[in-house]
Amino acid sequence: GPIFFANTCYCQSCEDLFQEKYKYPLPLKSKKEEAFWKNLVEFQSDSLAKFLKDSRQILREACPSALLYMNGNSYWPSWPTGRDNRKIIQHTDILGSEGGFLHGDLSQTPIYKPGITAKLLETQAQGKPTVVFDCAGHKPWTFQLLPKAEISLLYAQTIANGANVWLSVLPDDLKQPEMKVVKRYNKFIRENPDVYVGTKSIARIALLWPSRSANFYRGSSVPLTDFTGEIKSEAVGDISAEFNGFYEALSRGHFPFDVIDEEELATELKGRYDLIILPNAACLSKEDREGLEKFVEAGGNIIATFETSLYDEYGKRLPDFQLSKILGIHFAAQVFGPRDWDYVTGQSNNSRLLEGITRKYLPAPAYGIKIEASGAKEVLSFYERLKGRYDGIPALSSDPFLLTNAYGKGRVFYLAGTYGEMLYKFRFQEYYRIVYNLGNLLSPPLINLGNAPTSLEVTLRQKENRLFIHLINFTSEMKRPLERIIPLRDIKVHLRSSLVPLRIKALWMDKDLPFENNSEGIVFTIPLVNEYEVAIMEGR
Repeated sequence: GPIFFANTCYCQSCEDLFQEKYKYPLPLKSKKEEAFWKNLVEFQSDSLAKFLKDSRQILREACPSALLYMNGNSYWPSWPTGRDNRKIIQHTDILGSEGGFLHGDLSQTPIYKPGITAKLLETQAQGKPTVVFDCAGHKPWTFQLLPKAEISLLYAQTIANGANVWLSVLPDDLKQPEMKVVKRYNKFIRENPDVYVGTKSIARIALLWPSRSANFYRGSSVPLTDFTGEIKSEAVGDISAEFNGFYEALSRGHFPFDVIDEEELATELKGRYDLIILPNAACLSKEDREGLEKFVEAGGNIIATFETSLYDEYGKRLPDFQLSKILGIHFAAQVFGPRDWDYVTGQSNNSRLLEGITRKYLPAPAYGIKIEASGAKEVLSFYERLKGRYDGIPALSSDPFLLTNAYGKGRVFYLAGTYGEMLYKFRFQEYYRIVYNLGNLLSPPLINLGNAPTSLEVTLRQKENRLFIHLINFTSEMKRPLERIIPLRDIKVHLRSSLVPLRIKALWMDKDLPFENNSEGIVFTIPLVNEYEVAIMEGR
């Protein structure tokens, strides 16, 4: 599809058009500090949108029934390519992106990449169909196939989150045993179309992909794709790592959740979500701020980290947090770190928040931020910095680490550091536990899974009087590429739903499941989950 690259386009036409619109010469993409750089980002995405608009008009004149779509953006910056999904979908019939192309060292690639893309595309597609472009090959090796388990997870994550599958294979691939997985999934989709057409997520938690920050924040990096070389930021506050950490924590906590972007913040959020998580959403607009204030005032809850709202939508540092009012804090003009071997306290009188945590010392995020409370209550604090890792027992500092604030009918929890990045890199069990506790506190669980490892992900979707429980099994042998998924047995499900259940069936097993409907909700057991299972509950 149409694209700009990280060092293009500087033809005379673009030079003239930019000069005419902005009264300024076209700036270089490498000069992000230039005042007109933000206009270049807008100019290129508008140019691509205009190309699509004109192309669609010509196409429709020739063939009114033809559908137009292109390869869009996913959860990475759009500035290198000009591909802004919110603009693309205005002039196309399907929204798609390469969420299932896996590159290089897969130990450095989030296993959740196809699911992240599917969730984000659904948010951005405005009701139009979505497709995740998946690839059976292990990039950049064109002729190297992924193992069966990896291909299975590409399919499962894509379809469980409401997207269609587009799978890249080569003619020789069709003769390989890995293609049995493709045949099996395609057969299942063909035999169960009702599961995948016209359903909607019923998640009550939303994780923000900070797209404005991805483009304009100093800590944003560009990943390796078929269209972009990797561009690593040397600044602190890695947006992708912060986001990936919270995504994995929610998945491992068995929380059904959506991925949204800032455009959603101006919509009516309270009826849809109990909790919105802002992973270092540094760059926000006035409209974003107003939407979040309205959400919390009406009873919604927020978890925010590090420099969230400390910049305007174009990356200009502000003297204070835009969300200062609902966070209950002020910026004290300093970011500190790195804290390579330092700690925060793991003890507080808030027993519910720290349930399951017994340690007095928890590893501190690599970078923290000095703040002053103005209504927020301190829950956890940083310890003083140690001179070395064996420098003795640290003293408690005056710097808050975790604070909570009540605003209107809602609650806000603020983590004054790069918390999600620490989750993503080190996966400390206490960090996970805090996310689990906050999630359960701020959004009463729709579903609880018993006898299930954290490597089992759950997605809830509904259509009229049918509820679909998608279970994706990531349990494997601790290496990537994954070769084998380890089956799970006797998964106990406790479900809250307004539907009165009439029948529950596990579709892959093709088996009706006995259930109870009592004061605790709807209770049943799924005997076996291989790579992927869908339980459908029909109700009234």
